[in-house]
Amino acid sequence: MTTLANLLLIETRPEIRAILEKSLSGGETSWEEGVLLSGARGRELHALAAVADELRKQQVGDRVSYVVNRNINFTNVCVKTCRFCAFARGIRSEQGYMLPHDEVVARVLQAKAMGATEVCLQAGLAPDLTGDSYVQLTEAVRRAAPDLHIHAFSPEEVLFGSQLAREPVPVFLARLKEAGLGSLPGTSAEILDDELRKQSRPRASARSTGFTSSRARTSWASPPRPP
Repeated sequence: MTTLANLLLIETRPEIRAILEKSLSGGETSWEEGVLLSGARGRELHALAAVADELRKQQVGDRVSYVVNRNINFTNVCVKTCRFCAFARGIRSEQGYMLPHDEVVARVLQAKAMGATEVCLQAGLAPDLTGDSYVQLTEAVRRAAPDLHIHAFSPEEVLFGSQLAREPVPVFLARLKEAGLGSLPGTSAEILDDELRKQSRPRASARSTGFTSSRARTSWASPPRPP
């Protein structure tokens, strides 16, 4: 720790200092402690930032990395009616679209030619999709660009696909991983309070999307099989 960081820690409240010191020693922050940290202001906020920077330095040093990514939304048709969503269209909308695999692959190859290292595939929950649709799309992209990382399908899309396939989430995730899926984005789980969630989005519960995310973390605990 730097001298400045140590001075900042000394000047924080004992309860804040205890949390930050626990983090520095490798301890995990509870949600209650996270709530307390969210109220940090002034020197305590600077102390929080200094501890975060120290942990970053311990983990990765001064190395900075990034990916060149292209997002491909293969359909905007969605069975949900989330009130704040400006992207989705209903099944009868003239503005709805569904990209065929050839078009998705063409966009993937275009991205690769421009230096992309990753492609992100996400979309609405279209009623015409099946569980196999997600697997087949992943396979098509993997065949076309086996060296690109496939970052695709939100936890809610995985849950939707598993329900269409009538398979448990872990089984469906295993199929996607086998097809070439490299990782999942963390979207569609932003509102974690079910009562608030019901007011804005008639989607799956926070518990169900959280379960899907946790199963994904378990699935990726072992390295993905090579294509």
